[in-house]
Amino acid sequence: MKKLGLNPKEIKYTLVTHGHSDHYGGSQFIKDKYSPDAKIAMNLVDKRFLSVMPHETKFGFTRPKVDMGLEDGQLIKLGDTTVQILLTPGHTPGSVSMIVPVTDNGTLRKNAEDVIARLPKPVPRNKER
Repeated sequence: MKKLGLNPKEIKYTLVTHGHSDHYGGSQFIKDKYSPDAKIAMNLVDKRFLSVMPHETKFGFTRPKVDMGLEDGQLIKLGDTTVQILLTPGHTPGSVSMIVPVTDNGTLRKNAEDVIARLPKPVPRNKER
C-alpha cells in the first residue's frame, strides 16, 4: 500500500464479501496491526454462519470480530466514492456483492464486484453503460 502512496493506518473499513477464510483472510490482522479504528463489515447472516461452522485452518487466518453488518442496498461512503452493497446469497448464506463506481478514461462506469451465486434464473442486465 505504501508503494502506491496509501497509508494502512487510514483504512476505515474492511468489507468482507462472505464467510470463507480466503475472503475474510487478513481483515483482523490489518485492523490489529495497522488500523485499530477500522470497521470490519460483513453481512450478519455470514457472521452467524462463522459462529456455527468449523474454523477453516488451511489458510491460517483468524476469524474477524465483525464490527458492523452489511445489508442489501446499503451505501458506504469511502472518500469521494459510494459503494452499494447487494445481498447475493448462494456461495454462502450471507454473501454480498458490491457496485463500485470507477472512471475509465474519463467515463464513469459501475464495476460489480461479486462472489459466486447460485441464482434461480439469469439476472437482467443493467442497460446503463
